[in-house]
Amino acid sequence: MWDSFMVGVAVSIMSKPYNYKGENEFSEMEYMNITVVTSNKPYGISDGSNPLINGLNVPKFNLEKGGVHSGHIQQGLRDPLCFVKNGKGKCQDGYTKEVHGPDSVRVLVAAKAKPNLDVGSSLDREYFINFLNVLNQPQQAGKYNFTTQFPYYKEVTYKPDFHNKLLGKPVVFDMDMSAGDFLALFYLLKVPVQVIDLKAIIVSPTGWANAATIDIIYDILHMMGRDDIPVGLGDVFATNQTDPILPVVGDCKYVKAIPHGSGRYLDSDTLYGLARYLPRSPRRCVLVTSMPESISVMTTLRCIIDY
Repeated sequence: MWDSFMVGVAVSIMSKPYNYKGENEFSEMEYMNITVVTSNKPYGISDGSNPLINGLNVPKFNLEKGGVHSGHIQQGLRDPLCFVKNGKGKCQDGYTKEVHGPDSVRVLVAAKAKPNLDVGSSLDREYFINFLNVLNQPQQAGKYNFTTQFPYYKEVTYKPDFHNKLLGKPVVFDMDMSAGDFLALFYLLKVPVQVIDLKAIIVSPTGWANAATIDIIYDILHMMGRDDIPVGLGDVFATNQTDPILPVVGDCKYVKAIPHGSGRYLDSDTLYGLARYLPRSPRRCVLVTSMPESISVMTTLRCIIDY
């Protein structure tokens, strides 16, 4: 439930104007000094992998010498320095860590979920009530009928008309491919557009399931009547960091017929199996050979579909 909880807290905060302290109904908030770790121990020693310190007396961007940004940077998916024999990988690139000093930024963090005000309820968190209420409300309901849709399916794109509505704050949703992210997406699609205006979705397949399930997002958007929302797919790693053994990692050249999972990964099995039961969207993930430079931000988005 963490993904949907995060979305609920964010929606609650953004629905209140001038809410600089992040007041919301679902979580206690506090400021923390954090950073996203970009290198690994030993810190402060240049091995040629880190352009922030290589050959420099003073690190770039006034970063701290010997800090979490001054060590070895992971070189691809199979960097030998990141593996321990018969053990867990040791590289921490991309980890979020609480630090102090010039390497950190002050961020408002949801520190603790608020308990349910109804002590007699079986749901012990206040957010659970809101989550179920939003999902069960009749507005923004799915456009499907499993008893009549097949075999009479028609390729129809559903694009809602919002001309007479005052739209809420624009949001780009960056999601992974786990089951929790799909719950969060359902929540965002059910929240009234007057509160949150979901403009686009960016998928980073770095979690439990890979990017082969990208088409399920199209199917969910189609089911919810939101074929107007574009979807972008990013590589597993950043641009030019493809895996030498498995070069298709992060690309869109996947087989479309995905069988049910074998039971080893719950999320993967859930998503692959879910694909069999969703209404099929006219939109599919296809290989895009060239993209405008403005699209390449932080990662290569390969599946922006024009329709």
